Amino acid sequence: MQYPNDRDLLTPPLSLSQFVNIAHRLGTRPDGANEHVQFVMAGRQNQRGTQYIVRVNPLLDEPDIDPDDFTFVRDYDSIIGFSDNLPFRVPLGIFPVPPFNETLKKESHITGLAYDGQGEQIMVPLHKVPNFALGKVAQRSVTRVFFPRKYVQDAQATITQSEFEVIYDECLRPAIERLLPESTARWPISYLSRLRAV
Repeated sequence: MQYPNDRDLLTPPLSLSQFVNIAHRLGTRPDGANEHVQFVMAGRQNQRGTQYIVRVNPLLDEPDIDPDDFTFVRDYDSIIGFSDNLPFRVPLGIFPVPPFNETLKKESHITGLAYDGQGEQIMVPLHKVPNFALGKVAQRSVTRVFFPRKYVQDAQATITQSEFEVIYDECLRPAIERLLPESTARWPISYLSRLRAV
């Protein structure tokens, strides 16, 4: 498919209903498969041997409505919360070896507490604060632990293998032994033994 010069071949915008009707007509025509794909996927339409750019303006179909006639709802695809403890009423599945793909590494548009080189509190993008995934609640909600004093400006936010070893061997495993002694046998003896088994 050759793309024409956009400025030369603009057509008047279609309303949403016009776009759907043309797409339906092309899609149901026996010889319209290629034109249908070009129209709906590439925004191109052939008219008398010339390829034009398809533009859609959904406001052209806008009915005369009263906003008070509508109820607005929202869908949240993610929620981020902060806590100094684990405030769950359902079980938390803990990772003996945290999966690195669950570490917060991407911009979340949220800032978090960290400390600069002089020990002063600062707010930085949350994904810049070293963290790891402790576990999941209900197989969906990831619980992460953040280390604001490990923050270093312009450095990658990471937890080292030796630090993971300390976290598991000296913190997590002893806590399991103390709080759930009957479950201790199901937990790796050490971080490195689990890491070798993965």
